[in-house]
Amino acid sequence: MNADEDMRRPVWLLDQLIDAARSPSTASYQETRERLLVETAKFVAAVSPERSEQFARSNGRDSLLATMAARLAVSDPARSERLLNGVGPLWDRWTLVAMAELAVAVAPSDPRRAKKVLNEAASRAHQAGKEKTKALADMATVVAPSDPRRAKHLIELAARMGKEDRHVGVHDAAMAAIALDLRLAERIATSAGPRLNGLLLAEVARAAAATDPDRAVKIARSFKEPAELAPLLADIAAKMATHKWSQADSLISEADQLARRIMDQRDHTVTMTSVIKALATRDPDRAVERAKAIAKDTGRPWPTGVVAGAIGAAQPERAERIATSIENGLERTAALAAAAEAMAAVDPERAERLCESLPNTYFALQEALAHTAIAMARADIDRAEELALSITHPHHRAEALLEVLRVVTA
Repeated sequence: MNADEDMRRPVWLLDQLIDAARSPSTASYQETRERLLVETAKFVAAVSPERSEQFARSNGRDSLLATMAARLAVSDPARSERLLNGVGPLWDRWTLVAMAELAVAVAPSDPRRAKKVLNEAASRAHQAGKEKTKALADMATVVAPSDPRRAKHLIELAARMGKEDRHVGVHDAAMAAIALDLRLAERIATSAGPRLNGLLLAEVARAAAATDPDRAVKIARSFKEPAELAPLLADIAAKMATHKWSQADSLISEADQLARRIMDQRDHTVTMTSVIKALATRDPDRAVERAKAIAKDTGRPWPTGVVAGAIGAAQPERAERIATSIENGLERTAALAAAAEAMAAVDPERAERLCESLPNTYFALQEALAHTAIAMARADIDRAEELALSITHPHHRAEALLEVLRVVTA
């Protein structure tokens, strides 16, 4: 690719992204459609700012005006102000988040304005209706790197609102807290209603595994049922495998033993999937042996498919061989798709070839292509771009093109 093509590439990719994100085919996925348009707006501001006003008008969303205003606040303040002047008095979730992004952008040069913008956004959270706690949690995630105290306040506000609304939204607060303060996340999860606290505590434990494995295990052991405890221990083991390998091995063995006491077929499948994936992080050979043993015992091919995806990054050639050996057509296709995504960052050529072998009749083909293109982008941007452009479903095409553009414009 020559210099002129390099210069035109981001604009051309942006045009492809805009077409995909605005397609009526994404209308049935309302939240996904909104997110894709917002993410596209960020690239409009970065790649082709002169099109900002037209892009926002053609999509009729204040959130896009606010998003692009935030992106241009430093590089083009005059345009940013014009965009902000078009934002109406009712702020939805995406507009609120964009205002938080604006506050972060202007804070270094104008902290007083940043504080005012963020205070106004927090006071308008109720305007987001059912999504108010999501908005507050997303705002917290935006401001956390630069202002963790303010982020914590927003999370606590989201948690309070969630409890007042019969615990709807507490999940959003807990998930935002995980990246900021695990103790706060655990406290929010524990205070949730009985239908939610187990689910939230499990997520907190999984998140804690990489940075505070002892705490993660302690939380996990508050679960007594094998069907709850076993997959959680396996997932924790997988995350600590690189730095606490001895403890990881012990947890994997315990999870494997607990799985033998699980009678429900679905719960057993979920647990053994986690065990196989955890084993693969420590010892691919053992993972393959265990998967084959389970497949033989159950008479079903799914464990073989799981291990093909689990070892794809470490042993791409072997993963392909294992996936190809599965006799059941649908299971084989699913295994090949999982293996392709797993190996995309280390063996993009093989991953592309596996994607090309997937039949057009595969129900998850478009999703598989998108996931593989996204995983491949930083390793082989040209191949990832080609794969992304081969996707016909607008939603998945847009997801893949977003990652391609991130790499191209980085």
